[in-house]
Amino acid sequence: MLGVLDWGVGSLFSVQRLRSLHPSVDVVVFSDAGSTPYGLQPRRQLARRVEWAVQQLANEGVSEVLLACHAASTVLPIARCVVPVVGVINANGCPPGERVGVVGGRRTVRSQAWRRLLCDRTVAQRVAQPWSALVEQGLHNDEVLQRALDAVLRGLPAVDVLVLACTHYPALTPWLEQRLPSTVLWDPAGAVVERLHVARGSGVCRALTTGPPAALERMAAALEIPLTVSLKA
Repeated sequence: MLGVLDWGVGSLFSVQRLRSLHPSVDVVVFSDAGSTPYGLQPRRQLARRVEWAVQQLANEGVSEVLLACHAASTVLPIARCVVPVVGVINANGCPPGERVGVVGGRRTVRSQAWRRLLCDRTVAQRVAQPWSALVEQGLHNDEVLQRALDAVLRGLPAVDVLVLACTHYPALTPWLEQRLPSTVLWDPAGAVVERLHVARGSGVCRALTTGPPAALERMAAALEIPLTVSLKA
């Protein structure tokens, strides 16, 4: 059984991709939305939180965890987890192109993790912090969303590929494609999912959350994921 960990709803895009490739896989999702957003926690505090969350998934019977969060993946080297954990900042799936843009949360961008992985490329990074909050709140094609997208992309030079360095950002694909028609949008979490070796199961998909379940249920319904959500104290 595979565990999938993230702070909010972003992990469900990885789950959707996983189920399209492996319909029979058994998945337990952990949305830790009741804690301080992962990108805002101090580094060692976040590592301890990841350890705790992975332990909760291990208690549910998972044998491996996909850490579907870029901010949390930056602290994976110092986290001591009870089962194997695969992060989404992963050298096994680097994007094509010589000029690479990276948009992500503050912790992800400031960690320089993607710049180090792409050291042989020209890399331009931009903090896109408001984007994940908009996805969590439920997307609306309104002026707030348009301004948030334009504010980040305005300072980005021309790039061949744009790394969506937050698992929430695939939800913004339609609007990003409108603004960047000649740029390849690249989802690192999706690339990692495609390389996972998972056991066949019965296709069970359930979730635990430390926060309100409504956002998780809403996104699961939009992505047509038959998710059973339970609260986790």
